[in-house]
Parts: sequence; C-alpha cells; structure tokens
Amino acid sequence: MTSDLSTARKGPLYAFCWMSIFHGRAFRRKKVGGYGNLVLNHTHGAQMVAYNLADAALGLRAISAAYGLDFIPMETVRCDLVIPYDFLDHPAVKVILDVLQMRALREELASLPGYESSCTGKIISAV
Repeated sequence: MTSDLSTARKGPLYAFCWMSIFHGRAFRRKKVGGYGNLVLNHTHGAQMVAYNLADAALGLRAISAAYGLDFIPMETVRCDLVIPYDFLDHPAVKVILDVLQMRALREELASLPGYESSCTGKIISAV
C-alpha cells in the first residue's frame, strides 16, 4: 500500500490534527501521495482507504468499522444539545429529552463503535 493521506476537509482544524500527528517527525508532504486530496465526508475518506486509494483518512470509528478498517483515535469529541431554558416546557422539547433519557437509547448508542453514552440525556446546566 502506498502512503496516501486523505483529509475529510481542508481547514485549520484538520491541518492542526495532521501537524500534531507528524510534529517532530520527518514528514514531507510531497512524499505522501494524496496528502492534498479533498473528500466530501467521512464515508468518502473510508472508501478511499478501503479501495487502496489512500492509507489513512480522518473519520469516525463507526465508519471505519463499517468498512472493516483499523482506527487510531486522535481526539474525543463531546456533542451537546443546547436548548434555551424558556423552551424546556415545550412539548416537542420534552419528547426529545424523554427519548434521550431512555435507557434503551443509551444502550443502543453505547453498542456503536466509538460512541459513549453515559451523559446522554443529562441536563448539564441551565442558562
């Protein structure tokens, strides 16, 4: 396999991630075929790797697992749903919060590769 890297998007965050990985190592972009490739999403990056068009891509563990690819975690990202306090009594918001607090949903999320659900459905702060 050749040494190709495919980034999910060009931008400061991805450039920072790649620079962090290769910091202090002999790394020449020109020697890494495909380093400048642009893909549209995580799935496209995984397809590039799966089809031997790249050795690596930034992406999600679940996508890597779906394509039978190895995965090296770089960062853990927590995603929060922010709801204005005044909307907490809205019927639709109550339904969303009820679903997020269901044990079955948390267990289903926890079964997915790369997902952790211990905080799912918890109200962390009121603003």
